[in-house]
Amino acid sequence: MMTERPLRFGVLHMSPIASGAEWLARATEVEGAGFSTLLVSDHLERSPFAPFAALGAAAAVTSRLHLGTLVVNNDFRIPAVLVKEPGTVALLAPG
Repeated sequence: MMTERPLRFGVLHMSPIASGAEWLARATEVEGAGFSTLLVSDHLERSPFAPFAALGAAAAVTSRLHLGTLVVNNDFRIPAVLVKEPGTVALLAPG
């Protein structure tokens, strides 16, 4: 028997942000609009900020969003250190 699941939509954020307050407002706006997921990327030339710091800040002001990265630039990150970043965000996130 197949169970119906609600259709979910997410937002990939890659637009310039002028301040931390603007980023926090954007995260709460995404959640308030009913999206289920907020993603950021780790593209050096297109992403406005470091992904895990941004996700941690978004986690502090949202309660039901799934947060994540579209990509992580592994050429600039040590794998053993990288694995701690999303784990820390998940541990510290209130929702």
